[in-house]
Amino acid sequence: MNKLVFVILILILGCKSQKEGVNTNEAQTAVENNLTYVLSDSYGGTEVPELMIIREAGKLKRFFLEINKTRKPGLPIPKVDFSREMVVIYCGGEVSGSRIPALQTKSENPEKLVLSVATEKTENQESSTAITYPFILYTLPLTDREIELEREN
Repeated sequence: MNKLVFVILILILGCKSQKEGVNTNEAQTAVENNLTYVLSDSYGGTEVPELMIIREAGKLKRFFLEINKTRKPGLPIPKVDFSREMVVIYCGGEVSGSRIPALQTKSENPEKLVLSVATEKTENQESSTAITYPFILYTLPLTDREIELEREN
């Protein structure tokens, strides 16, 4: 009887109904110039680096339908109040290793918000040779300003 209870307990604790997004850095959960980290993952982004601005629930749902095609269970769609917020998604393109990019505010004025990709400087090269397609999702207060990504040289 004790073995049966133990096995059932392990099965219950071992199952996860939904996989949560990966939080790569505790500092990302803080609000940085109105850019609020929501979730990130190593798989599901696009093959080339891309910045997506989403201002309606339907487009966010389509993005998650695409990244959840090969996931069981899929990532949950974050709850966003599109009457007050919009979503900024950065897909890092094809990356060797498991590093997930982050966005930061480079500059802002009443007409334009310029974002840049935060780069981590590491002393050691990553030992992983896996190819990943990371993405990171933020919310931002709803604005009509132009949002631009500063490209690396």
